[in-house]
Amino acid sequence: MAAVQSMGFHRSGARLQDQDLHPDTKAYPHLMWFRLVFYDRQMCLLHGMPEGTLDRGMGTEAMLTQDTDAGRLERQHCVIMSRILERNITAVLSDCALTQDPNHQLHRLTRTLASRWWVTPNLTSEKQKDALFWDMRRLSAQLCHYNLLN
Repeated sequence: MAAVQSMGFHRSGARLQDQDLHPDTKAYPHLMWFRLVFYDRQMCLLHGMPEGTLDRGMGTEAMLTQDTDAGRLERQHCVIMSRILERNITAVLSDCALTQDPNHQLHRLTRTLASRWWVTPNLTSEKQKDALFWDMRRLSAQLCHYNLLN
């Protein structure tokens, strides 16, 4: 995470300076930063460690409005994970309000997506690679959501 921060990926409007990429390759530092923070927070929750950054900018209204339904869900999951990690490190775990607030947010998020979105995708049928990718991403978001509820 520190290496990516030293490259400036965490700054808004960051541009990739690496010249080793093919000229036709598009790179989005802000998206790479979000993915890194997202997975860092998932691992921190699993291992009981503090998060690597307190950045919650991925959950701003501006970021949410320009993303897909699944992307908005993941961005909000990332902010909720940060709040849970903060609670785990700094607060008394018996404080019900600090536990109930993320729970209410997760239930509210559930209602922002169509009920059919929550149906487990069928990954065994023959699908195009793109469709399989999006189904796997949806399944990953569902697993994250249910893990956070637990």
